[in-house]
Amino acid sequence: PYDRAVSYYEYLRAGGNRADDLVLSELINRRYSNFESFVLDYLCKDIVHEVTLLKPQYLFVCDDNYNFMVDFIGKYENLSNDFSYISKKIGISIQLPQMNKTERKKVEKYYSNKDVVNKIYDLYGLDFDLFEYSRDVSPGTEA
Repeated sequence: PYDRAVSYYEYLRAGGNRADDLVLSELINRRYSNFESFVLDYLCKDIVHEVTLLKPQYLFVCDDNYNFMVDFIGKYENLSNDFSYISKKIGISIQLPQMNKTERKKVEKYYSNKDVVNKIYDLYGLDFDLFEYSRDVSPGTEA
């Protein structure tokens, strides 16, 4: 969730790639000069549950009782291996294309303020718990 929040922030700052990203992109670029202000002054439970791009990931793969409705969860930090596993499982052989890559600082550089760390954890707590991500945002942690 830490990396994902940085990713969608930078993606939107760069303009996104869909029409509905444009409004949020303009808002971010006009009002929030950095990741910290975006998280602390804009993000809240209502917004992250309304905007598809910002929604907690458990909403896409869990039922109302927080049980996974899929038999495999691939993770970004294991993307190549997980994609390869799924490809073999369904009997296809293709390379995973890299799209929407954004140049940015290392994740931990965005989280020098503990209030930002705590807010992301509060907003995405179930993602941390259900997908077994560490609350630690130190170097080497991909959450």
